[in-house]
Amino acid sequence: MANSKNLGTASLLAQTSELFGIENEYGTDVTAHLMRKGFSRKGIDLSIEEGKGFLKVAHTFLESDVNIGYLLKEEEDKAMKATQEILNMALHKEQHEIV
Repeated sequence: MANSKNLGTASLLAQTSELFGIENEYGTDVTAHLMRKGFSRKGIDLSIEEGKGFLKVAHTFLESDVNIGYLLKEEEDKAMKATQEILNMALHKEQHEIV
């Protein structure tokens, strides 16, 4: 059982590991129901589907490199390129109007 005084990343890892143990022994549905009940005790409304979604995300992070940070950088680079193209077109238009 996870230590309730254990906070931050260590708490996340300990509680996720505990969830995986429950899931391995009792299945995803039971684990998601227990998650809902546990969150409810903290005043947080968590649906069964959200619990299942968390388990899916956690498993995916453990099993593969999703690399969300890279995707963000890729999108930021696209936005920067689009912004530069718009500025270049505006500058080109302005120079054309001056002539």
